[in-house]
Amino acid sequence: MITNLLIQCFPTAAISRLDDMISALELPDVQLACCTLQDIINNSTSLSDPVILEVALELLDFIYASFPEAVTFKLYSKLVVGLKMLVGEENKISEQY
Repeated sequence: MITNLLIQCFPTAAISRLDDMISALELPDVQLACCTLQDIINNSTSLSDPVILEVALELLDFIYASFPEAVTFKLYSKLVVGLKMLVGEENKISEQY
């Protein structure tokens, strides 16, 4: 599941190149999802792409469902609302053009 979400976020060539290295690290899916979500949120260019924002929402849901101790409900709800607002804002901008 995580690999499919990563493919949506990053170029397929990069994922195929890094897939063996990621597998070799044997990171839990939750940890990989947390790192990817943090990268999306910290990268300002990612925040202007509705597809990546949707992936961020899916990753956040996955993290909260798999390991609720990692994300309190208050933080989870703030992140969800913020990301959904960004998705809505980007959809409005794309409809204007």
